[in-house]
Amino acid sequence: MADRQPGFSRRLGIERIRAEDGHSELRLAIGPDHLNDLGIVHGGVLMALADEAIGMAAFTAVPPGTVVVTAELHVHFLMPARQGALVARGRIWRAGRRLVTGEAVIELHDAHRPPEVVARATGTWATVTPAVPLPSSE
Repeated sequence: MADRQPGFSRRLGIERIRAEDGHSELRLAIGPDHLNDLGIVHGGVLMALADEAIGMAAFTAVPPGTVVVTAELHVHFLMPARQGALVARGRIWRAGRRLVTGEAVIELHDAHRPPEVVARATGTWATVTPAVPLPSSE
């Protein structure tokens, strides 16, 4: 899994723990670069983590050779996170021929308190088969 991780997720520091059978688990150790001016994890970081968690789970729920791309993503921010690690778990609700829907729950794991839910996300991913060429990066 790690050898196929895209540059953006790798640059954020997202660690892929597992992805199988419509489920995924990711981890992100919170660092200074993840914080906004208020000293809390930036909402864009949480959205990227949710997107990656559901997307990885979706990838395991479609036939080999099929890729998935985000069609829509809704994130509910429930509490701020400042330190510790974020653990995102993705789960697929339904994988159809053209659309995959699922959810992610992001928890804050901090040595000083029990895990707490920081954000919840739901979304839809569109399937793309090799017969539909993706735009080149040129």
